[in-house]
Amino acid sequence: MARDDVRIFSIRECSDGELIGYCQLCAIDRNLQVAELRIRIGEASARGRGLGTEALVQLLDFGFRDLALHTITLQVLEHNARAKHVYEKIGFRTEVVVQAGAVIDGEEVALVTMALESKDFLRATRY
Repeated sequence: MARDDVRIFSIRECSDGELIGYCQLCAIDRNLQVAELRIRIGEASARGRGLGTEALVQLLDFGFRDLALHTITLQVLEHNARAKHVYEKIGFRTEVVVQAGAVIDGEEVALVTMALESKDFLRATRY
């Protein structure tokens, strides 16, 4: 059965087509015009080269233009400075910080919820 509340895309190297990660919009609500974004670059050698940022921009463009979403949210671990920097550069703003939002290796870590509205993305990308 096809689902209308999720869109999943692979992220591949342009040079050889190697799968390096995925990105998705999930919890898509057409009535409220919102969705949650998730992205993961699994291959360590592919990190820090702008591939995730490019995939992120393409996914946001798809969500805002093709799905006509108004707001896209995401969650990121507070100590993931690299990811937070990318999200902020694109226009995401911090909405909520939950100090004990996740447990990793037995330790509580803060979880940051960020949001981006279509008007801010369109302005930031000069469309």
